Amino acid sequence: MNRGNQGQRSFQDDDDRERYLSLLQDLYVEVLMDNHFHSLVEVGEFPLAMGMHNFAVRYARHYNRCYQQANVCFRVGTRSLCVTGEVIC
Repeated sequence: MNRGNQGQRSFQDDDDRERYLSLLQDLYVEVLMDNHFHSLVEVGEFPLAMGMHNFAVRYARHYNRCYQQANVCFRVGTRSLCVTGEVIC
């Protein structure tokens, strides 16, 4: 889970949401609100924190280019917890 920087909207429209989703891999569940998101992802050998950072930078480039801004989209730090067991889809 992560929230928009300083409470700002992270997703302005469906195009932003589609771009966000296109950047993620190994995704089981995604819930997008205007100013934050929740994700259920499978973590492999690549550290989760590094993966989320890389994702946030890539999405911020898109967002800032589209809306002529120079901000970070999400606040620093991602809250996470470990879920074990079988995922049933």
